[in-house]
Amino acid sequence: MYEGMLIVVDIDGTIADWSERHKQAGPEPDHRRKKTFLKWLTAIQDEKRLLADPQVPSMREILHSLNGHVVYLTARDERYRDTTLQWLEQERFPTGELYMRSPNDWRSGAEYKADKITDLIRTIRPTSTITFDDDPTGTCAKAYRRLGILHLKPTYCQE
Repeated sequence: MYEGMLIVVDIDGTIADWSERHKQAGPEPDHRRKKTFLKWLTAIQDEKRLLADPQVPSMREILHSLNGHVVYLTARDERYRDTTLQWLEQERFPTGELYMRSPNDWRSGAEYKADKITDLIRTIRPTSTITFDDDPTGTCAKAYRRLGILHLKPTYCQE
């Protein structure tokens, strides 16, 4: 058993301010319209834009202050692994494992994250688990509650 806390951190909207990318890509289309959704997803996950995301204020300091096993869990496609790792390093976030969605995984972000966290808890067996996730729809928070996990939703204001 792992003697410590598991700290699960979402990226987009939680530690990376993706508001500019989101504005440029436009509103998120229905996932069932795969061709339209993939076009939107490609636009919002443009590698140059990913690297240009500013960090959400205070999140780096908060994560560095916690004592535990940091895991980054994102619904980003696996093909953006190198770019995501580069951003985490350039923004000086704590070292941690990175879990990303496989290209053929069409589950909702909440389903994907709940399944991955369940696997991590079974494997690591931490004494406690905390998640940081902006979760705009509330579906991740519900999944985390069902798992008995503390969920914190960072909010911040931009001028």
